[in-house]
Amino acid sequence: MVAPTWVLTAGHCFRDVHGFRVSGPPPVPTSVLLGRTDVGRAGGVESEVQEVRQSLINDVALAHLATPAQGVTPVAVRDRQPAAGLRLLLAGWGATDPARSTPAGHLTLGTVAIATVTAAEVGVHGIAPSPATSACRFDSGAPYLDISYTGRPALVSIEGHGPPCPHASVETTSRVDILIPWLTAQLGADRSSLQVSP
Repeated sequence: MVAPTWVLTAGHCFRDVHGFRVSGPPPVPTSVLLGRTDVGRAGGVESEVQEVRQSLINDVALAHLATPAQGVTPVAVRDRQPAAGLRLLLAGWGATDPARSTPAGHLTLGTVAIATVTAAEVGVHGIAPSPATSACRFDSGAPYLDISYTGRPALVSIEGHGPPCPHASVETTSRVDILIPWLTAQLGADRSSLQVSP
């Protein structure tokens, strides 16, 4: 979540029956659950996605929520090109076993390092708890966060795609620093809520 009514995720999370990314109302009813780390526990905020806006730069979309996520702090967005070697925290709900056909029941964390940086993407590889730490099925749109600063974590990239998990190869993620002008324009009245971090 980058503002009280806006969530940044993978663009391919919103597709039509032909597999093409779509903007506008989501093709199927979609809700977002924020502020909860365990599916079986109470708490958090759930809100319906009213509208989707696709980035034309990389595989990223903004989801506009019907109601603000009260009590949930938006993540800051990093505005500088990341560098190789920077360690990032991956947070996701993906399957912890590649044979599973359901998401994990709790938020899972892992540490990766940046291996490559291109004009629109960041390639990352696993560090901890093992070199095979990687995004898995149901992790599309997961955040990669720089937690080296004091204060709130800064979003560096969004999960895109990679080899079958688990793997020690490079995973492809979408840079968010290059999206700052687009984000500012899309958020409209909510742009004052967007926190940018160096």
